[in-house]
Amino acid sequence: MTSLGPLGVGDPAALSIALASEHASPLAALGGVDAGGRNVHAARRAGALAGRGHSATVCARRDARDLPDRVPLRAGVEVHHVPAGPPERLPEDELLPHMLAFGRHLAGEWQTRPPGLAHSHFRMSGLASLHATRRARGEGGRRRVLSRYGWPRVAAATESVYAEVPAPRPAATGVI
Repeated sequence: MTSLGPLGVGDPAALSIALASEHASPLAALGGVDAGGRNVHAARRAGALAGRGHSATVCARRDARDLPDRVPLRAGVEVHHVPAGPPERLPEDELLPHMLAFGRHLAGEWQTRPPGLAHSHFRMSGLASLHATRRARGEGGRRRVLSRYGWPRVAAATESVYAEVPAPRPAATGVI
C-alpha cells in the first residue's frame, strides 16, 4: 500500500510539475480584473503539491512588461511568466489567438527543463499544454499526463465566445 503522506527530502517519487494557467496568475492582486477564485485555486494547488514534496511551476501569461521571467512564490513553487501576446492585461475572451505562442514557449522550455507532469488549469491552457507536450514529447523518453479543468465548447457566433458545457471530468484526459 502506498502512503499518501508527504514525500521525504530527495525522494525519487518527487515530481517537477508544470501548471499551465494562461490568465490566472497566483501573483495577481486579489480583487483586480480577472483576479479572484482562479488565481487562488492555482496558488493553492501549486502550494499543496509543494507541501507534499513536489516542485511546481505555474506558467502564466506575461501581462505586464516589467514582470521578471520567474518569481518564487514559496518554497517549491515558482511562477513563470510566459511571453504570449502583448505584455498587457487582456480579457479572457481575447487570449485564444495567443495560445499557440504560449504552447510554443512551453515546448521550448520543456526541451531543456522537462516537467515530470503537465497539468492545465482552465480551457485555453489545455490547448497550449497539448501543443507543448506534443512538440516536447520524446525528449529523454519522458511521458506527460495532460489533465484538465473546465474545457469549453465554442459557442455559436451570437453567444459569448465560450460557453461552459458540463462534462465528466476524468482524472486525466490522456497520457501523452
